[in-house]
Amino acid sequence: EVKTMLVNGTSVPDVSANAFYLRRRFATAFLLPGVQYTITFKSPSGDHVWPTFVEPFWRDALGCSPSANESSVSFLRPSVSPDCSSLIRNGDAENGGSTGYSGWLETGGIISSVSPGLSGSPTAILLSNRQNSFNGPAQFLDSRCFISGLQYEIMVSYKLVYAVGGAPFQCNPAITDTTLAGICPRGTLQIRSINGQNTNVTYLYPVASSVMPAIASTGNGFLYGYFTFNDDMAAANSILFVVERANKIFNIIVDDVKITQSSNVCASPILNADFEVGDNRAWYSFGNTSLDVVSPGADGSNYALRSQGRSQFWASPAQNILTDCIVVGDKFTISGKIKLEKNGKPYICDPGAVWGKVTNGTCPKFSFKVSKGTNATIEDIAGLTGAWNSSDWNTLNGAGTWSNDHKVADTLILHVSKVEANVTIYLDQVFFGSNDNWNCSGSTGILRNQNLETGDARYWTGFGGAIVNTIPGGAGNTRTAIAASNRVVAKSGVGQILDSACVEVGQLYQVSAMVKLLNASNGAPMDCLPEATYGPNTCPLASVMSQSLGGIASLHPVASVYNGTWKSGGQWNELRGYFTFFRTEKDAQTKMFVFERAGPGLTLVVDEVLVTPISLGSTTSSSLQV
Repeated sequence: EVKTMLVNGTSVPDVSANAFYLRRRFATAFLLPGVQYTITFKSPSGDHVWPTFVEPFWRDALGCSPSANESSVSFLRPSVSPDCSSLIRNGDAENGGSTGYSGWLETGGIISSVSPGLSGSPTAILLSNRQNSFNGPAQFLDSRCFISGLQYEIMVSYKLVYAVGGAPFQCNPAITDTTLAGICPRGTLQIRSINGQNTNVTYLYPVASSVMPAIASTGNGFLYGYFTFNDDMAAANSILFVVERANKIFNIIVDDVKITQSSNVCASPILNADFEVGDNRAWYSFGNTSLDVVSPGADGSNYALRSQGRSQFWASPAQNILTDCIVVGDKFTISGKIKLEKNGKPYICDPGAVWGKVTNGTCPKFSFKVSKGTNATIEDIAGLTGAWNSSDWNTLNGAGTWSNDHKVADTLILHVSKVEANVTIYLDQVFFGSNDNWNCSGSTGILRNQNLETGDARYWTGFGGAIVNTIPGGAGNTRTAIAASNRVVAKSGVGQILDSACVEVGQLYQVSAMVKLLNASNGAPMDCLPEATYGPNTCPLASVMSQSLGGIASLHPVASVYNGTWKSGGQWNELRGYFTFFRTEKDAQTKMFVFERAGPGLTLVVDEVLVTPISLGSTTSSSLQV
């Protein structure tokens, strides 16, 4: 339905009525008790459809009794498969339909398309006539396309132009005061739940912020962020994504808007460790300081991060550690490149100076701020190794063990501390690693805890929203196996992050693993059909998953049911295959060995996994079916 209005006697589309985000279709009916009602939605062509969201809202109770109300009527969301190929519709503004802005709404102002788009694209989305800073282009998200517990990345290209005159404006991401004209836009979620006549709205839940580009010449900006889709979001009636907060004197242009699933994998507990994307995405100002990206970086790299205007000793670049990636009891290492300046000159620090006894001249530390409720503690985790070189990059090194306090913290913040105020910090190549004696050249292959005989699931993680636990009774009468439950989709299961040092392009690898399938409700053995390629009867596959920052996850199947025969009755079945890594997998920021593709809803059990390099002269046979 398109709302129209008369202008000089001519019917034209009513932009405000069609695009304002609070527009609703209301239905009024007198429902008699004791009668079963079915309400359906139909498209203009008459097809049964389900909208992006539905909010059941009850008016005031009738004065007579008995009458139908929210306590006597069940509202059931049908099992309609939504189109989840893109979590944002028309994100690149190139499929605008008859209006030019299909999929987009506004929270105040006038929405339209504009040409050219940003970064050379033909078209972008424009919001003009903004009445306050919180008016912005918006879009409702279909919560059925998201999986609770998974993380999602948000990327938005944007540009601010003066509403009068149209000149571009370069905002400052370091500004947070909404009364200042230089503030940049941000991405937020508005989560709305309705219970009868009561409405609960969580406004402006920030999920993406403006990053400082390395080169600020065109006025174009970039929003980046990530969020975990939680149970509150899953239970909400509607979720609205809005780009807002810029001063109302500017029009907002957005283009190339993307929300992508990050596959819930943990290549590192931090993101954007080397800044080679050219901006400070995932990093923010901790304390009073402003951030920008400069060139060159450490060791001949392109970029590094600069923190200047610091008014506290702990003010610095910071990032929230991804606590979902923490395995309690695991050891970690951390390293980073750093140099300091004061008043434009190299700064000299004393490695022997102890902060507290003195408040200047001390060398920097990497620290954790661990916050839980109203309590917060600071842990120094890395410091300078050797002498300080004031004219070059220096290295901070440290090691530690992930604790339960780290895992359950409300926020776990990595930052630089114990540097006197007004000293400029340059930071680059902040890397976490594992600190144990394992190496991938041993007999156990390139995976750790591959036979689960540690008795726990260390190094293994859920993939695609699955929940991972160990269970008693492994293959070959061993003690333990690992089970992936809560598998909503076929491409979900259990996996392990691969160490880049263990990934050799051109090397032939052999895969062997034992698997079986269980009914998720009662634990009964389940069978599959090796010849099935999709649907509820597919058998498990072993795959290599790779993903680069901002990209989508790619799955490379490498092993399937041996000899194409599934042994029924709860027996263990072997997956076997041979493969080589692709160069794109070696170079990907995230790479993972996963077991997946079994029928949705089934619990996938895995044990006795071996992924080992073999010589090209070895005898091989494989039953891989893709």
